[in-house]
Formats: sequence, structure tokens, C-alpha cells
Amino acid sequence: MFSPNKIRVILADRHEVFREGLQLILKKERDFEVIGSVDNTDDVINMAYESQADIFVIDIDLPTTDGLDCAKELRQHFPESKIVILTHNACDRCVRSAFESRVNG
Repeated sequence: MFSPNKIRVILADRHEVFREGLQLILKKERDFEVIGSVDNTDDVINMAYESQADIFVIDIDLPTTDGLDCAKELRQHFPESKIVILTHNACDRCVRSAFESRVNG
């Protein structure tokens, strides 16, 4: 059962070790609760409808469709949720595309 007082987070990254590490970090913070950890966009979208996350942390290079397309869909259906895109590629095009997708960071 999820706590109504905590910030609910879904992690989506293709690298399991990275997701687990981020989950361990967030677990130490009393205000956060990781409610899902997935490795593809289909699972992010499905989980979003099931759980109503407050924050989505999404890898830009997710399998199936990319993280930016996932962010666009999440923004459409969950306008109040925050979306953070992760990438190892800091190219201007990626950053510009992310903000055009209306991500929060």
C-alpha cells in the first residue's frame, strides 16, 4: 500500500543497475516512495495508469519508443505529474527536444 503523504516516483531506465541504485538513494529519503521501476516505455505508460505517480524519471533512450515520446504521452494524460528526463548525451538537440516535450527537467 502506498503512503498518501509521500511523493510517488516511477523510474524508467534501460539499465537495471542504474534503476536499482537510484531506487536505493530515494529509499533513504523519507519524502519519496518508488512505486515502480521499469525498463521500457510500454511499462511506464501502463504503470502510470495504475498508480498515478507524482514524478516520472525517464531515460531518453528507452526501448520500444524513446523517452521523449513517452514524456509527451505522459504529459497529455497526466498534466500534473512532473517528468524528468535522464540522458548521458548532453547535445543541444536532445535538451531542446526534451523541453519541447514539456518535461520539468
